[in-house]
Amino acid sequence: MSDKGEQLTLGEFVGQLGTKVSLRSGQVLFREGDESRCVYACVSGRINLLITTPAGRDVMLGSKVPGQAFGELSAIDGGRRSATAVAMEPTTIAQLGGDDFLDKLARAPHLSIVLLRELAEHLRVSNGRASARASENLTARIAQLLIELAAKLRRHGGHIHPVELPITQDELAAWVGSTREATSRALAAMRKAGVVETGRNKIVLCDAPALSLLAQSSARI
Repeated sequence: MSDKGEQLTLGEFVGQLGTKVSLRSGQVLFREGDESRCVYACVSGRINLLITTPAGRDVMLGSKVPGQAFGELSAIDGGRRSATAVAMEPTTIAQLGGDDFLDKLARAPHLSIVLLRELAEHLRVSNGRASARASENLTARIAQLLIELAAKLRRHGGHIHPVELPITQDELAAWVGSTREATSRALAAMRKAGVVETGRNKIVLCDAPALSLLAQSSARI
């Protein structure tokens, strides 16, 4: 593989080699429990990953933006899909078959390291969320999630300050596993403290240091 190829992220790798598929807003790419081994990359638009609780409530696990890969776990272990993937707006994805993905991965050791790093990052994020949930502090969970989303945005070319996240309060509530009403109250307190601003389908991070303190603290605003 060329020097340029060795610089690729997993999302860029799948994006270059995969077949392009267009999805309409609200279209389901795959469902939790499906048997599917394809690996995907978001090329444009946005994909949300959801799980359904035994009570029938959808909880958002993550959001994939252009340049990010997803679905690699089923390609690696052959297991069923652990989440549902839904296009949140007109979206283009790249699709690469599981066997083809593993074959190409074996020929590109650099990408195996990239994959391990991304899986390690997912584990760290999961551990962070578990810690925030254990605090039973909704403000801390929201702050932790906003920090994670801002970090993702910066990695994919978004360096504007203040950081503006394209996320609704309904999505945020699903992501942190709370009701919209409780999430709105927490955001209102954060807004009053000058930590964030909210608008239509967006949350703006105004004070990154204060947000970090909230994520680490059990104290409520």
